Amino acid sequence: MSLAAGPMRDRIQFLQAVRVDDGLAVSDQWQPLGSARAARVRRVGGDTDQGAGQVQATEQLNFTVRRDGFTRRITAAHRIRFRGLDHVIVAVLDDFTTRASVTFTASVRADQ
Repeated sequence: MSLAAGPMRDRIQFLQAVRVDDGLAVSDQWQPLGSARAARVRRVGGDTDQGAGQVQATEQLNFTVRRDGFTRRITAAHRIRFRGLDHVIVAVLDDFTTRASVTFTASVRADQ
């Protein structure tokens, strides 16, 4: 997917997990990594799952950003914060043909 696919009008923030020990337990907290980036965001899917008496809706989005040394190092171990929700990265598509963009597919619970 090249940058010609559409304008980058939204802002996203990449996150990294940082281990925090509060004296009682060790847990991961998601903290900003680098500065916020311009991105093209497209909804690519969604699903509703019913189990244990609850309905859980998920939404899947594609985030396309300019390819550079920083964005090439983002993996599924990171997350993306968009509109206040943390999205779990499930796939990374690096545009090797034009070397202009990287697209991250990420999912989030839509009912949060």
